[in-house]
Amino acid sequence: MNCFSETSLPKKVYVGNDIPQLSYDMTVTLFAHGCEKVALASVSASLYRTEEHDQAAGYYRYLLEHGVRLDKNLVLEGPHRQTSLVEAAQLVGECLDAGYGFDGVVALGDRVALGVVNALKEQGIAVGADVRVIGMDDSIYSRISSPAISMVRRNTGQLAKKGAEALLALLAGKKPAQTHVVVPHEVVERATTLGA
Repeated sequence: MNCFSETSLPKKVYVGNDIPQLSYDMTVTLFAHGCEKVALASVSASLYRTEEHDQAAGYYRYLLEHGVRLDKNLVLEGPHRQTSLVEAAQLVGECLDAGYGFDGVVALGDRVALGVVNALKEQGIAVGADVRVIGMDDSIYSRISSPAISMVRRNTGQLAKKGAEALLALLAGKKPAQTHVVVPHEVVERATTLGA
């Protein structure tokens, strides 16, 4: 039996997080801790920008909704020609060397966040006190860093389960129970937002 011959099967199934809300919640966390000048650090953000899943959209939305002026000098976006960790550290170093200050960083990725933390420490900046940092993915990088990095946990176990359920239904020639599944995320605060 050809499991793909049924025409009533969906052409597209989405299982993931609400990415714009994820970056919005990251930005909320920093401003809730008193940050006033929050930078955005990303490598190859343009690769991840689609209308529905723009990783930076929540950051921009927060600024707009709260009347915070966007400082384009604090949008640290690299072309991803090196590892995320190295490139993020370089972007932060260049920003600081140019005299642009900030007290918070939304880092779009776990290795990006680690690179940001490393660059700040190299400059003698107290991470979690002078500058707060939050990243996304909550991988091992967030816990091996010193200080430990606040992250957004994307609940990868639930993402995998829901994705597998949809895939198995499709392989069996059946329509999945849901064709658009948004798995909730959660902010996990550690020393980089709570202080050392």
